[in-house]
Parts: sequence; C-alpha cells; structure tokens
Amino acid sequence: MTHPVLLTIAMPRSGTSFCFHLAKIYFSDKARIEHEPIGSRAAKFRHFFRCFDPESQERALQDPVISDFVTGVQRSAETKPVMIFGNTLSHLAPILASIFGDRLRILHLHRHPVINTAALYVHTEQHNWRNIPPYDEEPWGKILTPFDPNTVFQHYCERWEKTSIFERMLYHWLEVTSYAAECHRTFCDIPYLELSADTLFKDDNAVMRIFDLMGLERPGLPLNRAESPKNATWQRTIEETPLGASWRAYEHHRDVIATGQRLGYTFDSVKLETILAKYQVPQRVFPLLRHHLRWWQIRRHVAEFLRAKHLLPPATYQQGLQPRTSGRIYSEWVHHIKSRLKGNTTDTGSD
Repeated sequence: MTHPVLLTIAMPRSGTSFCFHLAKIYFSDKARIEHEPIGSRAAKFRHFFRCFDPESQERALQDPVISDFVTGVQRSAETKPVMIFGNTLSHLAPILASIFGDRLRILHLHRHPVINTAALYVHTEQHNWRNIPPYDEEPWGKILTPFDPNTVFQHYCERWEKTSIFERMLYHWLEVTSYAAECHRTFCDIPYLELSADTLFKDDNAVMRIFDLMGLERPGLPLNRAESPKNATWQRTIEETPLGASWRAYEHHRDVIATGQRLGYTFDSVKLETILAKYQVPQRVFPLLRHHLRWWQIRRHVAEFLRAKHLLPPATYQQGLQPRTSGRIYSEWVHHIKSRLKGNTTDTGSD
C-alpha cells in the first residue's frame, strides 16, 4: 500500500524550515523528509501555478525535473511516508492529488500577511521584485504577477506599475494563500491541515497535528525544539534593507486584509508597528551610521573586487556563524597573503 505523502503550501518565511527540522529529529529513519528538494526556478513555480487542468499537469510532467521528482516520490512512498516541506513545490499539489488521491496530505502554513511580507522584504534580493520579466519571457519564473494567465487577482494589473516592492510581495502572499484555500475546496477528500506559524512556534500540540496527519506515532512532550543556528547576517540584513514605512501600504489592499481576516488575523496598525520593530534599523549610533553610510554595500563591493584580484580568499557561507570582526578579517587576509606567497592557492575563509 502506498504510504501518505505530505506537501506544504506556504510562503517563504512561514515556518517550513522549523517543521522540517523537527520532523528530521524524530522521524528521519521512518520517513523520507526533505525541504525544498527542487528550487522554485527549476520547478517552474510561476508557469505551473494553479495547474488544476489536465493539460497543464501533462505539460508539467513532461518537464524532466518535475517528472523525476514525482517519480522519486512515488517510489519512496511504496516503502515509507514522504514529507516535503518548503514553498518551492507548493504549486504541484494538483499534480500530486491526481497521482496519490487521498494518500496525499496538504499542509498549509501561513503567517500574518504584513508580518510575513516584512520578513520576506528584509531577507530577499529586492531587484528581483522590482524588475519582473513578462510571463512568456521567463520560463523559470518564481514571482507571480497579475498579468500571468493563471493568477486570480488580475484586477491588480491596473495598479501594478505603481506598486512598491512591499506591495508586490503582499500580492504574492494573496495569490499563494488563496491558492491553498482553493486546493482545499477542490480536493475535498484529501486530508488538509491549516496552521499558523505563530501557533507552531509556541505550541507543541500544533506540531503534533502534523505528525497525526501522517499517521506517525507522537513523540513524548516537550518536543526537542533545538534552537536553529542563529542567522549570522541578521545584523547586516536589517541595516542594509530595513523595512522602513513600506509596510503601511497594506492599508490599501482590501483583498489582503479580507483574506487575512478569514485566517483569524487582525490589522491593528499600532500593534503591527510594535511587532515590526525587529525589522527596522536599531536606534543606536553604530547601526545608524552603518546604514546611512551604506557600510555593508561598500564592504561587499570591496570584497568582490579584492577576491577578483585574488587578494582575499574565496567566500564560503557557513550558517550559524556570527559576523566576523575587523580583527578576524585582517587575520584571514594576512594568512591568505602568506599562503599565496608560499604557493598555496587553495586556502579559503568564511564570508
């Protein structure tokens, strides 16, 4: 008998990594557990979004990357449960529903639209949202627009050119969140679980509901909520791309507010401003100086120049490290130069 297959529908920054880590802690030997095994570009998120019709599903399955993924899931599900977390494969729910039927499990993870968008805003490469190519010119697209033939809220076309980056991210939240509800309505025989990220982070029993959905035995309480590695670039993130006042644009998006309210969220601007303070530049001397002097941007460009000249070791990204001090950077530079003088060009350092 085919084991259950879990697919997550979610926005970025909505708790999927947290769920993945907990599932790995308790069930790594009993289930296939993965987090975004295919990136959204390779999975053609934009082009196969809302692929409810058989023709779209057939075209998707002709893509070798998607076909190999689906075939691999089918093979794994013959021997063990499969749990796919992340947001890059959310659009494949209709395809998996056609293949697995009621053996599919859909997990919809969500956050308050303004808070979710704020987290995405400070963590993402904003130029990707500012200059989105037309649908037909970007076969690997991952950002939705109202001009796409398979999106729902196409009345946004009238205002799109005037929307800010934050508003475009809000629109993406609206489409993905509404799509999750559409999957629930369309596949009414498929087990469906909707959870907020806030609940997940606070309540072990919420996490247990995911395990129950898969028919996995509940581990003992409390859960081992081992702290995830600290984001080593958090200081840089909020100083380089702070949220500012961009979040207040949500007030002009009635569809976003209505969809959020259906999920149980409230929209009190005073409370939101307090919550969103973590995405602003800290009101201290050095963070403010670094922000106004564009310290992080200058540092990055200088490092890229020095690496191009082989005067700095190649960057290696190690999650969980604290940002390096100037003294450590100088020591690494001296060590690299000495290594090069000795003829050893394989030395590397952290970025």
